[in-house]
Amino acid sequence: MNNKILIGVLIIILVLLGIYFLAEIEDEEFTAEDAQRIAEEWIVENAATYTERGGRDLEYGDAEEVEEGVYDVYFSFMSAFAGFGEVDEEEAYAQVETPHDIRVRVDSGEVTEAVTDEIFDEISGEMIEEDDEDLTSATVGLFFVEVVDDLEQVTAVERDIELINGVEESALVSLLVGVTDEEEGAGYSSAIPEGTELLSLDIDEGLATADFSSEIDPGGGSAWIMTIQEQVERTLLQFEEVEEVLILVEGQEDRLQP
Repeated sequence: MNNKILIGVLIIILVLLGIYFLAEIEDEEFTAEDAQRIAEEWIVENAATYTERGGRDLEYGDAEEVEEGVYDVYFSFMSAFAGFGEVDEEEAYAQVETPHDIRVRVDSGEVTEAVTDEIFDEISGEMIEEDDEDLTSATVGLFFVEVVDDLEQVTAVERDIELINGVEESALVSLLVGVTDEEEGAGYSSAIPEGTELLSLDIDEGLATADFSSEIDPGGGSAWIMTIQEQVERTLLQFEEVEEVLILVEGQEDRLQP
């Protein structure tokens, strides 16, 4: 009889211990630190804007608990090349030091969303559709002239620009305005003559046709003309929709030739 009682007590104790340990396991919370670690590993291994475009300087920003066990984790990083996602073999993309912000949603240990600069879905590899009316500014590279070791070279200068009729046209208009006082103080200049106006910009099947006023033609100097062409071409080629650039002067193709 006593043995039966003892066995019964032992069984009750074992059941209680089992219930206790199960409760302990259930009480193990998925923390912000867990989400940060998972998000960081995912970016380094899977975010194409980071892995394919020379990503570096990945820096943790914050983690926000959206609901229980679900976190939005924020990072920033630099990429060596403009654009987003995987690099197409035929893509002509610009080497521009480009800052990015990325939000990664981690749900109970799984990455369910990853969006860069609020416009590129890293999981699907596609741009997120937005109304142009909602976009008022963008960060782009404007290509100006810099003297390095007594030699002139065309270099990208990162600039936040106001959007007018699209990012490509806005970038060209900003390029024509020229360098700011700060950029001039840093040693940058423009070969494009003052007073040059953009008459039109058309992008069709990868070809960007930019028509400028006659002021863009300096009237001579092959090196000068080639620098102007490079400034215009590289400013446009940083954009994914542009694969080739045709420069017109007052509608004519052969006006701006070295």
